Amino acid sequence: QILLNSDEQTGRRPALELAAVLGICTRTVERVRRQFCEEGLKMFEPKVRKTRSDKKIDGRVEAHLTVLLCQSPPDDHPRWQLGMLANRLVELQVVEHISTTMVARLLKKTNLSLFRAPCNG
Repeated sequence: QILLNSDEQTGRRPALELAAVLGICTRTVERVRRQFCEEGLKMFEPKVRKTRSDKKIDGRVEAHLTVLLCQSPPDDHPRWQLGMLANRLVELQVVEHISTTMVARLLKKTNLSLFRAPCNG
């Protein structure tokens, strides 16, 4: 709708007016117009999604995470934080890369908590 209403032959509407008519923000109108000028019709082609070949999180990673939670956190922190766990798993070469989001998912999946270590109930 943005591009159809932006056609110069039908009278190009200002972004502010078009945004109000379509119920979207002005920045969206400007972004879509700019993308069309840069990419043309290619903007409608499906995008190739990037996948990571090293994205294998298995029981070995879960086991290392459990062991880490039983250990004292580094640098006199009162408890582990997601970022510290992710960094430690990389340092130990358990994984090449792991996000804090993935660590949180693993904790949830295995019913582990940052507030209660699995080794002391």
